[in-house]
Amino acid sequence: MDTKKKIILCILDGWGVAEAGAEAGDATRVATYFRSLWDAAPHTQLEASGAAVGLPPGQMGNSEVGHTTIGLGRVIKQDLVRINESIVDGSLARKLEGVKSRLLASGGAAHVWGMISPGGVHSHMDHVRAIVDILAEKSGGESLQVYIHAITDGRDTPRHCGKGYMQTFTTNLPSNAKVVSISGRFMAMDRSLNWDRTQWEYEVLAYQRSRSFVGEWPMVFFLLDEIMRAEPNDEYIAPSLVGNQRYPHNTNDALIIANFRADRLRQLVQALASPDFKAFPREEFPRFSEVLTMTEVEPYCQALFSKQSSTNSLSDVLTVNGFTQVRISEMEKRAHVTYFFDGGVEKPGHEGEYVTVPSPDVISYDQSPQMGAREVTEETVRAVQQGVDVIVVNYANADMIGHTGKFDVTQESIRVVDECLERVVQCAQEHGYTLFVTADHGNAERMQNPDGSKNNTHSTNPVPFMVLDNSVRLKDCGGLRDIAPTILHYLGIPSPGEMTGSSLILPGG
Repeated sequence: MDTKKKIILCILDGWGVAEAGAEAGDATRVATYFRSLWDAAPHTQLEASGAAVGLPPGQMGNSEVGHTTIGLGRVIKQDLVRINESIVDGSLARKLEGVKSRLLASGGAAHVWGMISPGGVHSHMDHVRAIVDILAEKSGGESLQVYIHAITDGRDTPRHCGKGYMQTFTTNLPSNAKVVSISGRFMAMDRSLNWDRTQWEYEVLAYQRSRSFVGEWPMVFFLLDEIMRAEPNDEYIAPSLVGNQRYPHNTNDALIIANFRADRLRQLVQALASPDFKAFPREEFPRFSEVLTMTEVEPYCQALFSKQSSTNSLSDVLTVNGFTQVRISEMEKRAHVTYFFDGGVEKPGHEGEYVTVPSPDVISYDQSPQMGAREVTEETVRAVQQGVDVIVVNYANADMIGHTGKFDVTQESIRVVDECLERVVQCAQEHGYTLFVTADHGNAERMQNPDGSKNNTHSTNPVPFMVLDNSVRLKDCGGLRDIAPTILHYLGIPSPGEMTGSSLILPGG
């Protein structure tokens, strides 16, 4: 007879704990069932931003960092910090010496692609500028031509700040560097297999083929104002060439991708560099002599920064101890409950443990605020009925709808998640499961700034953590790194030495 405890770890993506007095901007306050659980069950709050998850002090958390910290049970130095340090100590310049030398020898140009944003979630504009300056600097009396492919944000930053960020980024730009294309992240950074969006950006990069043009620099700033009159925000700028003249391009050119987060790079990198790519036709391949990425994205691209150790993750320890597992999410968060949860590692052979439902095929998720929540719930119920030992489930709504900045629609999506949570809890209780409910970072609880304006970005607020077992007593506070050790403690499994988090369960609880 199987006597193992069975659990569900439910991650409410982007669902933080609102600050006192900030209730007016808290879209999660409509979650009446969640509130009833919070009042009745053992609970605490966990830090999910800044140093508590390996980010710079004051830096908002995000889904990648949150899931990595939860899944590894430890704080690792995040890529944002590693790259910041490499700029200061000169190691970034040393990492770029090879490609710079090869381009000088071949006569090729350097193309730098990156999101011009201070958001720090997928990129940082200071990283992009540092790469441009390093490549543009003369070497042995010679200099490279550097072409910049700028991506605008509007999702991890306020929605209409792209123009100001671009003005800052291009101030005192080296004379041999120029911005040659611009695109919003919606097209350029799709991760939901909307290959038509990726193709649009690919054709700008590979063939200088654009369905729209913006004027020569600095006229582009005026034209960005014009674009903003028609487009909802920075995120939706169509991939466009800058200027009416195509810049010279040859297959000796190299592409350096300055974003550091892999999930929103994979589709574009596959189109640019995979020899086996088939999602849409490519007229000529390859178009670049090499494609370099900041972190490991695909094996056929050189990564400037190697992976950090992820041994003895929560998944590893559960597997060794004979616990069956499944991860359930919709497509928007598949990478988070798999790749990032495992510490940035692909685990061949584990595909059967991953259940992914489609995300709605819409331009913006406010058009479908329920997203895939009900389908995720059905898969979770099915896994419970099948008796899977450990179920990890992600609900994307609070994060993805929160990013739209639309408060009423976000509340509508929160109500859907609240209904789904109630169904999961009821099913879990019927089958002897214990629920652990938490989040990876804040967002939907802070949709209004102190001045009353809309907020669509993540927050630095703590996140909820509760265990639906009244025999448990929890510490008053902790961090995301403590979730894995807490789960192992509850299951009667010792935490491995690599986990620097500690159990939140008090002695005797």
